[in-house]
Amino acid sequence: MMELVRQTLAANGFKMSAKKRVILTGRDPKVITGVRLGARRVRATKEKLGDIRAAIHKLETGRIKGREREKYIVSLRGRLGHIERICAQDASRLRRKLEFVLAYYLL
Repeated sequence: MMELVRQTLAANGFKMSAKKRVILTGRDPKVITGVRLGARRVRATKEKLGDIRAAIHKLETGRIKGREREKYIVSLRGRLGHIERICAQDASRLRRKLEFVLAYYLL
């Protein structure tokens, strides 16, 4: 398969970098431009989801204070919007957690 890809690229004036070529097995995670491709659906990467969970935890534990908090929340909601466009189900759980934290810990 790799030779066919190489020939097709070469026929169109492109080269395939050996550094960027990776052969994945069936169990390897397939991540393309920050999106995880699964057998049945597209999802956000575990790293992105973990970063948002950590950000919500920082709010919950009071580590973000004062003027910084409002900007932090706006940024976090934007990141959640990005996740929502990738996988609404992942974003839904995180959004519920964020709204819970905002309602019970910060107000």
